[in-house]
Amino acid sequence: MQDDFADITHIVTEVSESPTFLGGASFIENVYFHALNGYTDILALRPVDGSQYIYPADVQIIGQIAETDCRLLPCGGWKDNWHRPLVDTKAVGSLVAPIWKKLDVLWRNVPENVVQMQNLSSGRHGYTIGNALLLNGSGIKIRHTLFKSNPCPTGIHSGDNTSAVRETHHRSPMSSTSTLSIPASILNQNTPFPPRAWVDGCVHDSARHAMSVLLSDGTLHAQPIPVYDVSGKLLPPSDYRSVLPGALVYVKVKIIRQYLTQQRTINLYADIQRMQILRPRPRLMGDPKPSEDVNWTAQRTDNGRVITYANPVSSQITRHD
Repeated sequence: MQDDFADITHIVTEVSESPTFLGGASFIENVYFHALNGYTDILALRPVDGSQYIYPADVQIIGQIAETDCRLLPCGGWKDNWHRPLVDTKAVGSLVAPIWKKLDVLWRNVPENVVQMQNLSSGRHGYTIGNALLLNGSGIKIRHTLFKSNPCPTGIHSGDNTSAVRETHHRSPMSSTSTLSIPASILNQNTPFPPRAWVDGCVHDSARHAMSVLLSDGTLHAQPIPVYDVSGKLLPPSDYRSVLPGALVYVKVKIIRQYLTQQRTINLYADIQRMQILRPRPRLMGDPKPSEDVNWTAQRTDNGRVITYANPVSSQITRHD
């Protein structure tokens, strides 16, 4: 049986028609970098009809989470021999082209658009790109901040109502006047997930211990990755490791560009705003045989590659806009 993706057609269509779709033919024409301050820019929509407001671009991507070096974990893959403490570690992963041939069109323009976006004029001469968004010529690096020390941070951060927020007048820096709404469920480590879900999701014993210590600090707030499963439920941190690598996802990111003046480098980052799982990781030929009590449905992609899915995929895909 072939996967016709009928249950997610509405998402694919809507994303493909968006001016902020990273795979769109006119993506670069619709965006520019707006200066927040002397060392940070944010990707924004170009003003239309003389608009006086700045709208940060919710860049939309449909891709597959790469399984290699996927650190989209509650601990970010942290080890005690890393040069940075756990509290400063971010969850990091990359999106790659989907293996399904029917979805090739969604990725066709992505690498070239990322290259052009990275090369958008910064007005800085003699600077080189340090942290690039494009990995190995095709993958897109994404990240998420796991901890915040302030329950009411200012500036541009993850939120549930970011798609059409009027940030500030173009004559004023956004960072000085704007605060996006961040739901309590994201800021409070006890809601909706208990500390145990964070500890259990860590890879190494040292990370589990460090996580326990951090969560006991009343000044810190753990922020789950805003990733929703196929039924529209926020994914527990304890499930990141088993669910995210290899999954087909719809992602919204905000892209910032930072300048390091002493090193004369430019770093680019794509911060996750929302992630929706569209398909779980496919079980490929050669994977261990599944247990008999799991319902596996055989599928075959257009290019002849045989895959199977664990558990039927819900037809009710939720967009949390």
